[in-house]
Amino acid sequence: MGERTLRVEAFVVSAPLPGHREEAFRQCLSRNCSGRRLHFALDRHGDLLLVGRMPLSQVTEEELELVLGEVHETVEVALPPLVRAFTARENPA
Repeated sequence: MGERTLRVEAFVVSAPLPGHREEAFRQCLSRNCSGRRLHFALDRHGDLLLVGRMPLSQVTEEELELVLGEVHETVEVALPPLVRAFTARENPA
């Protein structure tokens, strides 16, 4: 992007447990296509994050508002299904 960029990073949820990773990753990858400024990524611990970068030349008050709104909306929409995927029982009784 250039030598000077603004990096946006927001923690979403801790690393998925074994047995739940596939569903969590599927959900994140399917949502990556719809984000304009942000996408899901894994950090070095395996935690799920929203990340994005923009050139400093594009950083305006309006653009920051849009980025923060996208963070909020993406987490609000993505978190409940991710939590359900993590807490779902392997074999419901």
